[in-house]
Amino acid sequence: MTRVSLLLTMTTAALGAWGPAAPPVGTYRLTTVDGQQVPMVWRRAELPDGGGVQLHWVAGGAKLKRNGRFVVTLTSLRTGVGLAGTTETLTIRGTWRVLSASRVQLRFADGRIGVWRSGEGFSRLTIEALCQDLEGQARVATMMLVRD
Repeated sequence: MTRVSLLLTMTTAALGAWGPAAPPVGTYRLTTVDGQQVPMVWRRAELPDGGGVQLHWVAGGAKLKRNGRFVVTLTSLRTGVGLAGTTETLTIRGTWRVLSASRVQLRFADGRIGVWRSGEGFSRLTIEALCQDLEGQARVATMMLVRD
């Protein structure tokens, strides 16, 4: 099973013509993980018998709603020897509020708090997610989500 938890540090970078006062309300889609286009193979492990296992990021997104709620979904897939190739989707929910023209506070359902930062608008989100790799080690994956 892929285990993913969002770290408290989240940032946004600005692209395009939304001004500093633009709200972050909207839908965002996962476009890259660690700089590679999604879908992509994130980790590989070779088995002693010559087979292998791969962990893929296949999809993801975020929706920031006008009512102050947000939902982030991240979908992964493990393929290889003895695996059925079933996708696993993690859904993270919480509330958000604008702190200033360049900061949005996130309150996760489990009580953690994070902040997205932006200089000129909210056209893309960069999320650092702590993910378990194929060997069970925690690794940080940098995930870019672009506003639709």
